[in-house]
Amino acid sequence: SSLRGVPPKAGRRSNLKKRVVTKIFSKDKDWVLLIGYVALIYGTLQFMPLVNSFFSSLLGRYFGSVSNVILITVIAIIFVIICKCKPAIKNPTLFYAAMSLIFASYLTLLLFAMPIVAEKMHLLEYGFLSYLALRAVKRSQSLYAVLIIIIVGSLDELIQGVTPGRFCELKDVILNVVSGILGLFMLKLLKGRYA
Repeated sequence: SSLRGVPPKAGRRSNLKKRVVTKIFSKDKDWVLLIGYVALIYGTLQFMPLVNSFFSSLLGRYFGSVSNVILITVIAIIFVIICKCKPAIKNPTLFYAAMSLIFASYLTLLLFAMPIVAEKMHLLEYGFLSYLALRAVKRSQSLYAVLIIIIVGSLDELIQGVTPGRFCELKDVILNVVSGILGLFMLKLLKGRYA
């Protein structure tokens, strides 16, 4: 018998082809998201000094304080959401201690290691980059995600070095990479491929 005029053998081949295409596309989708996000980071580099100047003139001397409060709030919300996820560690005390240490590390970077407001955004940028990189590679191959973060963070600073109004510093490369690696540590504490 045939399925809507298609012989059974051809219908099975068509189904198999659809499954293979779907599997490949879903895997490639993670890479497309990662590449698109990196393009967004690099594409907005030249505009960040303008955005920074606008908000600085709008908020005046309160610009740094307001940006710190906003970033701390966003990071705290992210951590609260993540703490509600299923941990990969069976001991809840150890899980919350590790999450608290990562949160304290982010706050330390935010408040003491990054004096320029535009640099503080890199905490969120590279934390999210670690999520996308971990999605694109197999979870068990986190080293590849670290390499992606190092390459993207280094190229970010090199592009800034040739962008008018921006500059490149090794310290910034290190902060980008540390921000991404903290994100990876946080994600590795959670169960599931996309956690």
